[in-house]
Amino acid sequence: MTKVRNDSAGSLAAQVSDLIERQARMWDTIREMDGPPLALVTSSMERLTRLIEKAEPILASRSAV
Repeated sequence: MTKVRNDSAGSLAAQVSDLIERQARMWDTIREMDGPPLALVTSSMERLTRLIEKAEPILASRSAV
């Protein structure tokens, strides 16, 4: 399990970027599964997407400072 730390904006941006890549791999895995994914899986992945989208502008503004 990865430990979450209070790091610089650059490090946080790298962590979010890593999360985006891992989420993309997870979507690929979900699509490769037999049958449609459970609604909970889909809604959880969509919620993660929305949270990442909210975080990106905040990180961008922190790195500009």
